[in-house]
Amino acid sequence: MFALLSGCTNASTPDDRPDPSSSVPTDGSDQPATTSPAEQVWTLDLRVIGAPRAAGDAAVVYAVEGDTLSLVGVDAATGEQLWSQPASPGEVVPGIAIVPTVVMTAAEEPLAAYFRPDPAGNLFARLVLADPRTGEDVFATEPLLFRSPPEQCPDDRDVCFQARAVYGEADTSQRLRLTDGTVVQEPPGPEGFVRGIGPKGLSDVRIGDLEYLARIEDGAALWQVPISDLFGPTFSTDGGWGWDYFAEENLLVGHVGQRRVGAAGSPQEQNLAAVVSVALDAATGELVWRDEGSLPNCTTALPLPRALDDEDSGVGPGPVRCRYAGGVVLQLEQDPVFSELDVTVEGYDVRTGDTTWTLPLGAVEGLVFDGGVGAVAGPQEILLPAPDGPLLVNLTTGQTEEPAEDQVLFCASERVRFDYPEPFYVDELALRERSGGTLTIPCHPDGAATSDPIPSPPVEAVAVEIADRYILATESGLVGYRLE
Repeated sequence: MFALLSGCTNASTPDDRPDPSSSVPTDGSDQPATTSPAEQVWTLDLRVIGAPRAAGDAAVVYAVEGDTLSLVGVDAATGEQLWSQPASPGEVVPGIAIVPTVVMTAAEEPLAAYFRPDPAGNLFARLVLADPRTGEDVFATEPLLFRSPPEQCPDDRDVCFQARAVYGEADTSQRLRLTDGTVVQEPPGPEGFVRGIGPKGLSDVRIGDLEYLARIEDGAALWQVPISDLFGPTFSTDGGWGWDYFAEENLLVGHVGQRRVGAAGSPQEQNLAAVVSVALDAATGELVWRDEGSLPNCTTALPLPRALDDEDSGVGPGPVRCRYAGGVVLQLEQDPVFSELDVTVEGYDVRTGDTTWTLPLGAVEGLVFDGGVGAVAGPQEILLPAPDGPLLVNLTTGQTEEPAEDQVLFCASERVRFDYPEPFYVDELALRERSGGTLTIPCHPDGAATSDPIPSPPVEAVAVEIADRYILATESGLVGYRLE
C-alpha cells in the first residue's frame, strides 16, 4: 500500500504576487518545460525500509530479511552491495523511524553510525562508526541501552546520544569522541527536565511549572525563552512540535502545539485557527517574527522536493505553510469530525514572515493532519488536492496548472513496518513492531502506480544524489539512475 503525500504557514501579501490560478512553465520560458527520461543504470534487489544516505561515493541503507535488520553499504556508481552488518533499533521508542545516520570527522570524512546488537541483554547494542566503503569498524562502544538515535553533536565535533548502562537506571547524555573513540558524559545540563525537540540543540526545558524553549550546547543553555511569551499561556510541547533551521538566515522556524484539555480518551475540540508559528534568532533566541493561524509545512507528510527539504542544506528557497480556519473534534479510534474547514497554502519570506503567494484550497482534510495527500512533481512542484481536482503547485511562485492524466509523479509509501525479535517493553507490554522511512513510488495524478519512463527533474527532486547517480528506494529495492 502507498499514499499520495501531503502539502504546506503571514503578514501582508504583495500586490504583485503571481496569480496562483494561472499555469506556469517550470523552465521560465513561455512554453511548458520538457524533460528527458532518466536512464536506469542499475538495480539492487534488497528489502530496504527507507531512503539511503550518501556517505562519500557510497550509499548506506537499512534493510530487513525476515526479522533481521541490517545496515548495508552500496557502491553508488555500480549498485554493488559492498557490505552488510547486523543492526539494532536499540532501546529507542518504536515510534521513532529507523533511518541511516552519517557523521563527518574533522577531516570531512564520512562515517556510518549505527547500533549493532549485542548479547549482553534485550536491546543492548554497541554504537558503531563504520567505514562506508568497507563496513569495517572505526570505533565501537561498549554495550549500552541506547535511548536515542546517534546524531552529530550540535558542535559538529562528535556523535551524541542518550543511553543507560543497565535496566532501571536513568539515561544520560553522552558523546563518542571522533578523535579517539572514547565515550564521555556530557556536562550536566540546565536545571530541570530537558528534551531535544529540534535542530541546533533546540530543546524543551522545564523548571517547576515553567516551560522554556532553549538552545543547548555542551550541556549549557545558550539562551532560553518562556514558551508562554512566544506562543501564549495554553501552548506546550506536550501538544507536539515541529522546527526547521534556515542556515543562511540563522533562524529557527517552527511551532509547538496546545495542551490537551479534558480527561484522556474524551472528545477534544480544537480551533484550527488557534495555531502560531514563530521565527527565532538561533544565536540569541530573540523573536524575529510571529504569525497566528499558520503552521510551517502544514503536516509532517508534506512532499517537499529534496532541494527544498535537505538535511544538509536546510529547507531551501521555497518554504511553505498552511493557514487554517474552522474546527475539528478528535476522539480516540474515530475519524476527525471537521466543521467549516478552510485551508490556504502560502509561500512566505523566512526573514520577515511575510506572505509571498497564496493558494486557497478550501476544505482539504489531508492538509490538517498526516492525511497522505500530494506527490512530488518536479524540482519545485508538488501535487495538491483541490475542490475541482488535483493541482500542480509551484512552491516558489504559487502558480498552478492541471496535471495531465498520464503525467509521471512521485508518491511515497506509508512508513515501512517490520517486526524486530527483541521487544521494547512498555510496562508489561512487549512491542516488536518497528518502523523505517518511506519508499518512492512512480505514480499518476490519481495515485495509481506506474511503470512508465521516469522523467529527469522529478528524479533529481526526490532521489539521493551521489556523484552522477540518483538513487531511489523502491518497493523492489534500490534503483540507480543517470540523468541524460
